[in-house]
Amino acid sequence: MAKVNRLVDWILSVFLGACITALVVIAFGQVIGRYMFGASFSWAEDLCVVLFAWTIWTSACLLIRDGRHLKLTILTSKLSQTNARRLKLIEAVLTLGFLVIVFFAGLGSMEAMVGMEFTALPLPLNAKFSSVPVGTALFAYYILRRLIGDWKEN
Repeated sequence: MAKVNRLVDWILSVFLGACITALVVIAFGQVIGRYMFGASFSWAEDLCVVLFAWTIWTSACLLIRDGRHLKLTILTSKLSQTNARRLKLIEAVLTLGFLVIVFFAGLGSMEAMVGMEFTALPLPLNAKFSSVPVGTALFAYYILRRLIGDWKEN
């Protein structure tokens, strides 16, 4: 299982790096094109929206992996270790339930966008909306992985 975890981590890290690099290059090229040459790329905004959606999900997953995702610790710091573990378990179950809802909402959005394309980019709108079910599945994987890892430690 450790090999699978490392492979998934590596793929997501490389993908995130590629997305961020592409976002920076496209946005910089758009600014240079617009202000220095008076022309802009019509497809740049559409592609940046797709890349940004995928970047958000990917980075959130990697933050969960590292235990650096935004969270409030004011309550868990006041609890005993046993109660803090219980609260983390409740938090994980609630988060997974929410992710299931978002997963199916994302599938509904993908279904609603079938046959539609971006305005200036010959790419289906599902390229953006497919980030939701894929991202929620990966997010759930990382939550479960972190939960199992925490459980084994104690």
